[in-house]
Amino acid sequence: MRDEVIEIAKFGPSKIHFISECELRYFNLLNLGDGVKKNKKFKFNKNSFLGIVVHSVIEEYINEQFDLDKFDKIWSKIFKQKLRACDMENKEGFVTYFLPYYIVKKNKTKKLIETLKYKLDSVESEVEIESSLIKGTVDMLELNASGKSLTLTDFKSGPIWDYIDGKIDKVKAAYEVQLKSYGLVFWEKGYDADKITCVIQGLSNKEYAQFRFEDHDYESHKKFLHKLKNHFNLQISSNQTDILGTPGDNTCDFCEFISSCKPLHNDLLHGDGFYRSILIIDQINSEFDDQNSKINISTNGGLQSLHKIPETEYWNIKSLITKNEKVLVSNLYHVVSTRVKNWTQFSTYSIIKLDS
Repeated sequence: MRDEVIEIAKFGPSKIHFISECELRYFNLLNLGDGVKKNKKFKFNKNSFLGIVVHSVIEEYINEQFDLDKFDKIWSKIFKQKLRACDMENKEGFVTYFLPYYIVKKNKTKKLIETLKYKLDSVESEVEIESSLIKGTVDMLELNASGKSLTLTDFKSGPIWDYIDGKIDKVKAAYEVQLKSYGLVFWEKGYDADKITCVIQGLSNKEYAQFRFEDHDYESHKKFLHKLKNHFNLQISSNQTDILGTPGDNTCDFCEFISSCKPLHNDLLHGDGFYRSILIIDQINSEFDDQNSKINISTNGGLQSLHKIPETEYWNIKSLITKNEKVLVSNLYHVVSTRVKNWTQFSTYSIIKLDS
């Protein structure tokens, strides 16, 4: 924890939905993440790493306007830079094999920047923006000739749509909030709402959507941000940070602070929440199965089976349980419609401490 607790001064547009889902997660990110930005280091996340690479390649293309024949060389250079930033430089082959759709997204990135070459004279990349409540960076800003209207573009490396019954429903809520926040900055600067076009661009033509928000959209969004900021800072100043926690399956799935999250631990032990990739083990009801690498464990929701657990990890966890410790296991794979979770190569475990 930092010596001085950090409160919210202004919001980063890409973080707003993230914060509203669980304010405690953001509090931990601000106050337990010492040195991450200063040292330009970050924790490897297989779900976001490729997006970081894609953004950096697009930024370099807009700024440097490199010949597309050099794309593979530029991609490789940036990919290795980002691996070094999360201490994974010796695992390039491993990472490229397990990253979702690595080759597909690399090829789509090249096709996307080919479409940008016709706009290079009128756009800026990684433009810093700021208003009374927001401070951040927009991927691409395009002003029209008169300067009275503009287009703000955010690039995404993954799907931008929510689906219902296999059909496109709408743009993901987090992305719409992000675009609205970009637009709010320029609306507060005096641009007419109908002159601000907010675009989200994925890695294919189908992954594209644009918005023109209205005055009332920006007004209500500004009120929402004020309320979120005041609630967050009030709980911190009152030393009531646990109140900020709103654990849930999707919220906690990729959170790096679950081992210290008391609201999550209480829900796992005493609540009725369902978590696909997380378990707390406080009792093992069977011996290690050499053939199936399977153990049965007791949870609040009843008996569950943990499969494919390596023998070393089994005996380590077993040893902790015999000492009356409770062990949190994360990054598991839930087998649909069963009470079975599989251990994966990304699975980790840690002791949790509960208030007596």
